[in-house]
Amino acid sequence: MIDLNALARSALASPMRTAFLALTAAGAAAIAYDHRVHVIGALPYLVLLACPLMHLFMMRGHGDHAHGDKARGESPRPTLSNHDDHNA
Repeated sequence: MIDLNALARSALASPMRTAFLALTAAGAAAIAYDHRVHVIGALPYLVLLACPLMHLFMMRGHGDHAHGDKARGESPRPTLSNHDDHNA
């Protein structure tokens, strides 16, 4: 059962948090409006910078592409060169 009193006292429902989020959003909007010329001028460089950063962070979960882990006794994954021997 949900304790409504505890929910009302939580940080999510506090007026201070709401005021902080509103002021932060207003400040971010003001800064974005004042510096839009700088951001638009840097946009081509930001796009070029995004490519290697996306590659770096998105390929992190792929591992080192090792073919099997000898410590765990796994056999290597089949590759194109392994299939060529069977087709000949």
